[in-house]
Amino acid sequence: MTTSEVRARPRARWLLPIEPDSALVERLQEELHLPRAICRLLALRGYSAPDDAKTYLRPRLDQLHEPNCLTDLDRAVERITRALRESETILVHGDYDVDGMCSTTLMVRAIAALGGLLGLKSGDTVLGFPIAELAAQGPIALAHWVRGIFTNAQSRTDWLAHLGGLLGAVPGTDRVSFTLGSAAVVLGLKLDTGASGNPRLTPTLGVELGNATARVQAAAELFRIDLVSGAAVALPSLGVWAAAGNAANRVLDLTAPTVARADTLRVGFGLDPQRKLVFVLAADGVQLGSHSYPTLDLTSPDAVLELFDRPHPFHAEVPGELPQAPLVGCAKAADAMPATSRCRRHSAPTR
Repeated sequence: MTTSEVRARPRARWLLPIEPDSALVERLQEELHLPRAICRLLALRGYSAPDDAKTYLRPRLDQLHEPNCLTDLDRAVERITRALRESETILVHGDYDVDGMCSTTLMVRAIAALGGLLGLKSGDTVLGFPIAELAAQGPIALAHWVRGIFTNAQSRTDWLAHLGGLLGAVPGTDRVSFTLGSAAVVLGLKLDTGASGNPRLTPTLGVELGNATARVQAAAELFRIDLVSGAAVALPSLGVWAAAGNAANRVLDLTAPTVARADTLRVGFGLDPQRKLVFVLAADGVQLGSHSYPTLDLTSPDAVLELFDRPHPFHAEVPGELPQAPLVGCAKAADAMPATSRCRRHSAPTR
């Protein structure tokens, strides 16, 4: 190719916007307390009113359009659901910049995890979500679906793995654990038998902020549902307290004249069986002489005196049945805060 055949690159022609009204820019500066250059750009983009500019700069979730407004949303949902059920490959297209790659990765993980939670992913044992049965049976269909998953060890493991993938959490045998800022969070699933003899499921939440020496902890049973009848109770237990010490750093450790040890001391509030807020003062991991006590209720003189009236060790129950929550820095950290049960008051004998 000769030099004469090389086409000359055309010179760029810049189209400059019309300068915004100076008074509008100054008003934005006064209202928003932002540099003039930023306010000028806002005005150029049509945000000349301070309220419109604030909405643009500080968007809220309630300003988003309804997802149902998307054209052919129902067709897209049906197609994605079918692809998940039949293990087809789904292409998620995103931009090639930093936020595009991040959002694409999150979308891929979310679709895979949600499909697994609803039993739409092949290769595991999670039962398919009973969409058709819900219309006819209502909550009973949902209860049966949950029972089918959580009464089977492998199904429960697969379901928790999908939940961990969705939340970026570490799955366990009956819970997932993750961090939220500086807080350690545990979502648990407790399966037991209720008074009716039916299996029941109780999702639990534990949050801990602090360290092994001193920390603030909150624990709650979010609800309890009978997996046969579908009967449910919201927030059957709740506890919030400050705690000090653990098994590796006891709050009390005496060996003479007699052994007296306590791993943890807790002070706070909880719900009693009548769902009333009550004061909690308890010690965990207690050893007095040759007797050991998982938890001692210290909230009243009667509770303490009763300890000495019993001929054998007992578990003094404290308000707020607690989900498993982490003990930061403790040897048992991955698995365990000792669980306590709901309040049981005993009358002290006459002295």
